[in-house]
Order: sequence, then C-alpha cells, then structure tokens
Amino acid sequence: MRDSSNQTKPFNNVPNEAFVTFANNEYNYSTLLINLVDSVHRFSKRHIIAYGVDIDLDIDIKKYPRLIIRRLNRTGCSHSIHFCKIYAIIESKLDYGIHLDA
Repeated sequence: MRDSSNQTKPFNNVPNEAFVTFANNEYNYSTLLINLVDSVHRFSKRHIIAYGVDIDLDIDIKKYPRLIIRRLNRTGCSHSIHFCKIYAIIESKLDYGIHLDA
C-alpha cells in the first residue's frame, strides 16, 4: 500500500486517487477534453490522468499542473474506441479513481 500522507504528490507518476479520461484525434473530443481538464482543476484538488488514443495530447501541463498525460494504442482496446475506457482505468494503476467521459 502506498503512503497516503501526501496524496497530492504522485509516486512514480501514479497518484493514489485521480480522475481518468481519454480522447482520440477527433476535434470534438479534444475540445471537450480541454473543458473537462479545466473543470477538474477549478473544482477539485485531485489529479486527472488523460490518455491520448493513438495521439500525443497537446495540453499545457504548466496551466494544468495536476494533469498527467499518457498514451494508449487502440490495438490494445479491441475493435471499439469505447473499450479504451476499461483499458485506461486498468492501465492507470490507481487505488481509487473515477472515469470521466469527455
């Protein structure tokens, strides 16, 4: 079990608790993702792990210091982009997390 005395600082880039989301290269999802990350930073003190599915997300981590950007390959998600939700949750390695749809 990880030390929970400092939950705001990630250990090995994995916090104990965080929000998890993903987006692909469709414009509508990218816009929604930025709004989602902005909302989490305004109304929560938790981290948010955002996965880019077959893309490198271009979001300013200086503007959003609790954002952790990662990448998933769609081939690991099966035939539908919606299976990436499960893949992202498992891959995040969080003790406690909430998936947010963008």
